[in-house]
Amino acid sequence: MSCILRRMCGVAVCVLVFLAVSPTHAAPSASFPILEHPGWQWNPVPSGNYVVWWDERANGPPYPSKEEKAGVAEAGHVYGYDLVADAEFPIYTGPNTVSYPQIYGLTVVWREHIGGARPILGFDLSTSQPLVIYNEPGFRNRLRIHGSMVVWEERDTSNWSQERWWIYGKNLLTGDLFNLTPGDGNRRNPALDGTRAVWQDFRNGNWDIYGYDLTAGKEFLVSAKAGVNQTAPRISGDWVVWMEGDRGSGQSVYARNLLTGEEIAVSDGPGREARWPEIDGDFIVWRENRLADDTLCDWESNLFLFDLSTRTEIPLDTSTYWKTYPRRSGDLVVWRQKNSEGTYDIWGAYAPEPASFVLVALGGLGLALGRKRRRLTG
Repeated sequence: MSCILRRMCGVAVCVLVFLAVSPTHAAPSASFPILEHPGWQWNPVPSGNYVVWWDERANGPPYPSKEEKAGVAEAGHVYGYDLVADAEFPIYTGPNTVSYPQIYGLTVVWREHIGGARPILGFDLSTSQPLVIYNEPGFRNRLRIHGSMVVWEERDTSNWSQERWWIYGKNLLTGDLFNLTPGDGNRRNPALDGTRAVWQDFRNGNWDIYGYDLTAGKEFLVSAKAGVNQTAPRISGDWVVWMEGDRGSGQSVYARNLLTGEEIAVSDGPGREARWPEIDGDFIVWRENRLADDTLCDWESNLFLFDLSTRTEIPLDTSTYWKTYPRRSGDLVVWRQKNSEGTYDIWGAYAPEPASFVLVALGGLGLALGRKRRRLTG
């Protein structure tokens, strides 16, 4: 049987099983490679028809192993993939190292390394023009973009012996710059949806989740639990999702509705290491050391989805390949996946809402079947 026929049968079986399963566990989607390359690809982010990522192919060939990479200066660039054209394209391959690229619509932003400074720069895919988001002296880290708003971590460089970070943001339409968290404290991992931002905050002696409503001009508490670390918050609409607990002693995924106050355990149980949740619409995606039948396993890189509207869990990819940092946009989930050379490729799967699974799966069949295993050599 040809490769295409096997894929067609796999998708058809997936659709039929999906319709027959119980309301709490749905069938997984078929994963496929978006880009395979012997170099290192990091942290893919989807938006519409595009996927962007942090790419280190300029460090080879030959490409270093994980152990060889330790302490070595790396050349990081930004590449993208057009899912409709089935084509990869460079976004930034200049002399400076960049990291943490993000995309919303046709706007790509990233952190660039220029000497000791870390400005926030970007690129407009519609005009092919570079963007300067924030180029003042300073040290910036993780960032996010949604609509015309960008938020990031801004370190207090007046005292490097102290871990003090603020959450800064900028409106790309008006040019307005704002500090969401003035004063002392340590705040990390910002996320953004519309005019509401969330972050993890150490003001109470452990990590809690706080947020800020840019329209109302007010800070709000999402979740605070004494002695329990809550980290890596993400927001979509009225839902905020986060990681709870500490690695090695058990981590869970929780979510809270800002409108109703309802809090739910998305994934929680003895021995679980559920990490790095992301949310888009009603879907939460994360990685975990668990199989589809809830059996614990030795690797913590199986991918799961949870539909908040139906409270349905969907095993997305439970293969033994090491997978990290899943992200979802629309019906597409992307992640980085370890290959046989010990470096990482970009993979994806379509994961639509259960009610429209058949229609979307058939509508996206051309993309899934037409995806080529792009093994690039340089």
